[in-house]
Amino acid sequence: MLFGGRPLPERPLWVRLLIIVMFLGVAVPLARFAFTQLPALGLARKMTAEETAAALPSRLSWLPRNDAGRDIRCDEHRQTSDWSPERAGAWDYICTFAPQPRVSQKRVKVGVRVNHEGIAEMSAVYDLDARYVK
Repeated sequence: MLFGGRPLPERPLWVRLLIIVMFLGVAVPLARFAFTQLPALGLARKMTAEETAAALPSRLSWLPRNDAGRDIRCDEHRQTSDWSPERAGAWDYICTFAPQPRVSQKRVKVGVRVNHEGIAEMSAVYDLDARYVK
């Protein structure tokens, strides 16, 4: 076997296994540390719009969790009418839903910031025709 264009020196099996164990003993903790640092560097995967819509009822205590009529939909903030260049980065998603689907079909909206763990921050609830979610 060649390594760097040179043949590897023959070593007994126990020496090769010891080298592999030592390498893994160093590489595994370094890899774990690197993966724990991804969120701090902004490189971790954030929740998707669908995951955010599924997690939203647990954050809105006044919404019944099992009510399918509330019809929660989340869209990326940049793709909504609420977005403007001055408001870039204000929210990750704008989520709309019907708070009382059996009484009224009037929908409301909230701004949501997410991270890799879940919903990090939410705005107050606004009418759907409100210009901006603050």
